[in-house]
This record gives sequence, C-alpha cells and structure tokens, in this order.
Amino acid sequence: MHNPTKDMRGEAAAAGFYTSPWGKHPMIQLLTVGDLLRGVQIDMPPVKGVNVTFKKARRHSLGGEDQMILREESAVYEVSEPDIERP
Repeated sequence: MHNPTKDMRGEAAAAGFYTSPWGKHPMIQLLTVGDLLRGVQIDMPPVKGVNVTFKKARRHSLGGEDQMILREESAVYEVSEPDIERP
C-alpha cells in the first residue's frame, strides 16, 4: 500500500474547501486502504437526520374563505368509446 505522493497531496490541497453549516470540509480527500482499515473517515457534513437546506413552509389551515369548493354536478364528463375492432 502506497501513500499519496507529494503531487497528489498538492492537487488535493489546491482543490480548496467546501463550507457547510457544520464547518469546512476538503473538496478532495486522499484516503488509503490502510487509512480505511484503521477507521479513518471522510470529513463531510452529517448525512442522516439533518435538513437545513430548505425552510419549513407555513402550515395552511383547511377551510375558510380561501377554500375552493368542488361540486360534482358542475363537472363535465365526456365518455368516448374505445377504438376496438370487434369480431
């Protein structure tokens, strides 16, 4: 198992950082198989149980003046015969 070369480390460092609500994270991270076997993990924002991307929408109450009423008798239905040849 080989360690990353100086050029590889330089290119990863030159890629910069991603800034999230949880801090800065390197855009390119070099992990060897040995690192993974030792339990080294990728530096990244949490994946589960966190949603800070979107604001919650305001709850809209049901009913009231803004509620639209649909009446069955005002609907227009058109029934057409399917194009099937009968023997």
